[in-house]
Amino acid sequence: MSTDLNTGDMWHAFSESKQTPRFDKFAILVLGVAFSGCLNATGEMSLAEVNAAYRKATVFIRADKVNGQTGAVTTETGSGFILNNSGYVLTADHVVAAGSDIDVKIAGASESREAQLESLELLFENAQLDVALLKFKNTALPRKSVKVGNPWALDDGAKIYVLGFPGQEEWFSDAGTLSARSGPKGSWLTSMNLDAGTSGGPVFNQSGEVVAFVWGGANKLVSNGNAAAMHGLNRAIPVNLVGEFLSAAGVASPTTRMAFDEVTYKIDETLNSAMNVAPTTKAFEKVFAAKPGYVIVDQQLISKSATKVSDVSTSIAPDGKSMKVAYKLTSGPLYDQWRGWLEADVITKQVRSEAARP
Repeated sequence: MSTDLNTGDMWHAFSESKQTPRFDKFAILVLGVAFSGCLNATGEMSLAEVNAAYRKATVFIRADKVNGQTGAVTTETGSGFILNNSGYVLTADHVVAAGSDIDVKIAGASESREAQLESLELLFENAQLDVALLKFKNTALPRKSVKVGNPWALDDGAKIYVLGFPGQEEWFSDAGTLSARSGPKGSWLTSMNLDAGTSGGPVFNQSGEVVAFVWGGANKLVSNGNAAAMHGLNRAIPVNLVGEFLSAAGVASPTTRMAFDEVTYKIDETLNSAMNVAPTTKAFEKVFAAKPGYVIVDQQLISKSATKVSDVSTSIAPDGKSMKVAYKLTSGPLYDQWRGWLEADVITKQVRSEAARP
């Protein structure tokens, strides 16, 4: 997400660097979900109880990103959570995404930033949903895991908890409320003041179940050239938005009941030769609207036939109600008269608006 507030800096999911979005197909893995918690007499867990039950299931993630051309190393840190005792970890994709000519070495540590780092493998990812699945390479160690809950059961104003590793903190936890569900791509607005490094961290309900993960917000407001703190724009992605992602990974969850509709749009564009002595290049934009009552949460452009095509990009509108494909075609000069064209399918995943905002 990139948003020009015109009054400050918007940081996407607490990332210090932006990566080029890309689409990666799901891989099917078999996971199990284990859960153990301690509910009080009211059936609700306090922040202290969630801490005690799930600190060991929360992962500090470090990604060292090496530029293949210059050798420069950029380090990003974030948070994640363990899905089963085999060591599968869910996190925000931007924390671990590579980008062009970038090699990434990922490591993680459970329970504390100061714990021994272990190698993590990136299994699959989806930049549009900003979600990635990792796995500890050492499968011999037992792992504490979370239970994935149902975000649809929460009302506005519900108490939620977040665990993670912001800034240079050895450990962090906080309590807040679900303020609204009107954010970009169906994200939640929370009352918690979150900082860089909590990206991908688990958000729990009072039953001790993960119902969302930390996505992003704004951390600075600039007025008259002076920077000031800006609170209240801290966002999380409810797990129903990655319901298919979890389902493909074999995670049993109420979120798997959410149905994705796959909707395909067509591009068939040709640029004929112009009456010019030099080749001609023209920019095109195609905007595709979501089905009525639906929002687009993912997309993939599949080229079927193309020549003389350049600068292809795709983007989903912040509200999910449309997406755009931009590209350029080049045709030959008068004396040569070759054409540029693009024939492609744009495959989208769409959910009902009420499902995107449970």
